[in-house]
Amino acid sequence: MSELTATLRRQIEADFGPRCVGHAMDHLERVSQLALKICEAEGGNATVIETSCWLHDYHRVVEDEGSEDPRAIEARIRGALDAIAFPATRVRAVLDCIAFTDRYSFAGHALESPSLEARIVRDADNLDAIGAIGVARAFMFGGKLREPLWVAGVAPEATYRSGPTSSVLHHFFEKLLHVRDDMLTATGRAMAEERHEYMLSFLTRLHSEWDAPGLGQELARAAVSTAAR
Repeated sequence: MSELTATLRRQIEADFGPRCVGHAMDHLERVSQLALKICEAEGGNATVIETSCWLHDYHRVVEDEGSEDPRAIEARIRGALDAIAFPATRVRAVLDCIAFTDRYSFAGHALESPSLEARIVRDADNLDAIGAIGVARAFMFGGKLREPLWVAGVAPEATYRSGPTSSVLHHFFEKLLHVRDDMLTATGRAMAEERHEYMLSFLTRLHSEWDAPGLGQELARAAVSTAAR
């Protein structure tokens, strides 16, 4: 770990404690590690990538404090960068990486050609949203939002929107099962394959234990989509 990263971790750990459910320091560390693995294969500026990973969820902190003001979010990020004397010439690159993490084609966003660093940070963040760790985080965050496990008779939204959804399992069909096909680096896509398959196997097992009305149909649609890929 570089001295810059160690200093940054100490700077932000109070903001990303356990109350930041699903987006605490453990998530930031995993995203950073994943991004550096992708960086090794794909290239890019490792300092920009790693720093962006540690700071990419400041919007969660600001939201928990009762605000969604983009200016407040950017101010917190810039404050953290200033505190570690991050090179001013690279601040905009970090901000651009962070802004790109919340863009998805299945949410109707056009994925313009961002920097390689932005693609890597986004892929790493998305990898931590799927697979076994993604399953765990989905239920953690759904519990925070007090979402039910499943709501029969409510079709998953065709276009993903961030924020609360009908149920935790709806989140799988609205977002998580689409993530694999939204990866932007070859390394990220390869890493996403096994995680995607694990989520399908988890949902299949859950359905075998609980034949909830409508759940089997949604799972079948997801399986057909995967097979047709």
